[in-house]
Amino acid sequence: MQRLLCSLVLLASACAARGGRAGAAPEAGFVGQVAGSEAFIAIVTGETEAAAYVCNGEEQIFEWFEGALDAPGAIQLSNAAGGELSATRLGDGFEGEVTLSAGTRHSFTSEVADSAAGLFRVLGAEAEADGIKAGWIVDNDGDERGALLRSGSFEPAPALPSEGLRLNGVTYSVFKIALGPRTPSPPAGPIPIPYPNTGTTATR
Repeated sequence: MQRLLCSLVLLASACAARGGRAGAAPEAGFVGQVAGSEAFIAIVTGETEAAAYVCNGEEQIFEWFEGALDAPGAIQLSNAAGGELSATRLGDGFEGEVTLSAGTRHSFTSEVADSAAGLFRVLGAEAEADGIKAGWIVDNDGDERGALLRSGSFEPAPALPSEGLRLNGVTYSVFKIALGPRTPSPPAGPIPIPYPNTGTTATR
């Protein structure tokens, strides 16, 4: 997919210690499970946009979705590979259905991510130049699902690192992320970073 996903606000500097990762802002992130699979889901919402990641730690399921907040508490997301996700805010989380690019359909539930849970991603010019893309979901029980791509080739991601992802002698920064409002110029504080939408069959 050629478009960029919504701007992402870095909620932490590179991950320090696992217990010390910065927490999501209240209701900024949601984590949960995808029925009929081993996949987790993470959802982040902004003022008018939302994004989601579904991952089971294996090649079959690791998809990103982007889209708009249709109305307060309702999201409709999609990706270039044909995947679709719809959800409604119920109580402290989102409930909905995701259709993966392979055509399988699953329901899911999610809840507000606690201080150590959420969506984590390798970000930075060096990682982009080296073709390194990695994302993790940590649920509120501390369990993880992650995927790593090296120049488009999949491999299960290692455990979420505490001090950056180290590969072949290079350390890539890992950040906890959530959507933030688009801004015409860099704001003071957290920096919005364009994030590529990456469905499983899209160019990464």
